[in-house]
Amino acid sequence: MEEVIDSKMMRKIVMGDASDSGKIFTVTFEKKDGSLRTMNCRGRVYNHLAGGQKTWEPRDFNMINVWDIHNRGYRTVNANTVKVLKHRGFTFLLDK
Repeated sequence: MEEVIDSKMMRKIVMGDASDSGKIFTVTFEKKDGSLRTMNCRGRVYNHLAGGQKTWEPRDFNMINVWDIHNRGYRTVNANTVKVLKHRGFTFLLDK
């Protein structure tokens, strides 16, 4: 089921349910260099952390930290640049 939503709602879903649920989701977003990237990822993965303290809080900048399933590493996604989100059987498309 597809649903077209505005950027505020997309940010809310990405930073809330998708990243906090611990379930796998697919996200397509615009990278800092302007290219698009599609990634299967999961939030709430902690067993690969090396230790230490974060020097910044990603959520303060509308960013989320996720585990990239295919490349097996942590990635940071800017919730402001998400174009498509597939989560729990729904496809959310950003309203242009």
